Amino acid sequence: MDDGLTLETHLVSHWRQSGIMPDQLDVPPIPYELLYIWNWWTELHQTRPTGMDEGHITYTEIHNWSTLLKINVTPLEIRCIMALDSAYIGFRAKKQPRTPGKT
Repeated sequence: MDDGLTLETHLVSHWRQSGIMPDQLDVPPIPYELLYIWNWWTELHQTRPTGMDEGHITYTEIHNWSTLLKINVTPLEIRCIMALDSAYIGFRAKKQPRTPGKT
């Protein structure tokens, strides 16, 4: 299928039309112990500057956010936030339609 739509869009459409959820859409929930990192990432994501392209959340943004809110973020938690952000940026890049002449 090269109609410009994502696999997720096709799977959701199939689910809506048939009432049968495809296995690919059945993902496990975020473990409770890690939910706070997801919530931190969503807070940081909301402050992301938008324009022609969305940029990555920076270490400076994490530092400023954590200082302002008085949150003690460990190096491991920062790496988790950065990994989530890289996954998001990668997902967005795959979802964006390609413009002829651009890579």
